[in-house]
Amino acid sequence: MGFFGGLFGAIGSALGAIGGAIATALGALGPQGLFLVGGLISSVIGALLGDKEAPEELGEKVLQAEERGIGKQNDESFADARKRFDEFDIDPEKKHDPELAKRVGLGFQIQCGAEQGKDISDFAMAAIKLFNTDSLDENVFKKLIAMTTNTTELNDIGKMINGKLESHDLINQCTDRLAQAEKAANPNLSDNDAYREALKYRT
Repeated sequence: MGFFGGLFGAIGSALGAIGGAIATALGALGPQGLFLVGGLISSVIGALLGDKEAPEELGEKVLQAEERGIGKQNDESFADARKRFDEFDIDPEKKHDPELAKRVGLGFQIQCGAEQGKDISDFAMAAIKLFNTDSLDENVFKKLIAMTTNTTELNDIGKMINGKLESHDLINQCTDRLAQAEKAANPNLSDNDAYREALKYRT
């Protein structure tokens, strides 16, 4: 599993609890990617999931809980585990690397949202993919987040970028929304040029 394959013990358990591709992708982000992509994901988590907790603070709770043997159980929901972590007092003398804590916190928040029917995992994966291919325009995606009112639309855009969206109508809707974001971020673009830029995200 790449980044997570070399981890063990409490840290490996905490990261493993997040699960799957999201955990691996977040773990592979370097400092710059975590700052940029993590910031975008945090904006979505705050605006559309209503989760205002700093991811690094939640991640620290998760990591220290694992070390004390009271981390998330396999048969336990993320929401139920989160309730326990909210009552958990961290030991400031045992704090982990802030970047590690942020990765864990982001992954945990994404999974909590998914349990509530507000899945942004495909959007998160798309942002990571674009960053890794030097194709992520921070300004465009900030505008996109600001003009999106629900997680379904944002996640559909992520699915389109990841090549997982099959509906032609939804693909066209997502492309139109990206063109609007391109235009908002670059007002000098013509409508046709903005749409042409948006087409680059279709795979």
